[in-house]
Formats: sequence, C-alpha cells, structure tokens
Amino acid sequence: MVTALLDQGPTLSGLTEHRVVPWEALPGRMAGDDDGGWHVTDGLPDVPLGVTVQATR
Repeated sequence: MVTALLDQGPTLSGLTEHRVVPWEALPGRMAGDDDGGWHVTDGLPDVPLGVTVQATR
C-alpha cells in the first residue's frame, strides 16, 4: 500500500501503525475493548492491523 502511494510521487511525512481497529478484522481471533476497538487476542503475534499515512505532493 505504501509503495503504491509513493510510486505516485508524494513525499511521505508520517506513518502510524495501529494495533486496535474499530471492527473485528480477524473474526474469532480478536477481543473487543471498552472503547469499541478490537485487538488481537493473546497468543497471536502483535502485528499492525491498520495504518495512517500522511503525505504531501
């Protein structure tokens, strides 16, 4: 995703990885939290579930 974005010419000025997302992206392998977010359950790798990219042309 980031490579495809950069191939279009913008300058990347920020990238944040998120370990909580607002939906159950991996059904049966996630737990909901009190804030309405979902995170991977214990025993699974702590991987980014989403990213926020900031770029300028």
